[in-house]
Amino acid sequence: MNKLKRILTVIARNWTWKLASFALAFIVWFLVTNMDNPVTVRRFYNIPVTFRNTQVVTDAGQVFEVLDDSGMVGTVTVSARREVADTLTKDNIVAVADFNNLTSRNTVDIVFGVNRAAAPSHRLAVRIIR
Repeated sequence: MNKLKRILTVIARNWTWKLASFALAFIVWFLVTNMDNPVTVRRFYNIPVTFRNTQVVTDAGQVFEVLDDSGMVGTVTVSARREVADTLTKDNIVAVADFNNLTSRNTVDIVFGVNRAAAPSHRLAVRIIR
């Protein structure tokens, strides 16, 4: 019991300095990792929209019309680590309008993503901002 009390005393002594050193170590680690491979933003222009499951509309005896040049997305902004962002091209950005997700207003949301050809060997960490 005396040994346990002594260990707790050593841990509790100067706890503010220990906490401050831990916080400083975390900040230095964070800065070093972000300097090596920071998050960057890239813009891609004129991304074509792929239409999926259009038979949902046509099988119901209806037709669909693409309005306001929504068959092409003007600008897509991608936020990713520089290592990944440098490998991305316009062909890696995917815009999909799935007619299975037709809304009550008869519109379809365009969902953005990155195809697996961008980095097939590792998991991508990409955020598409639009």
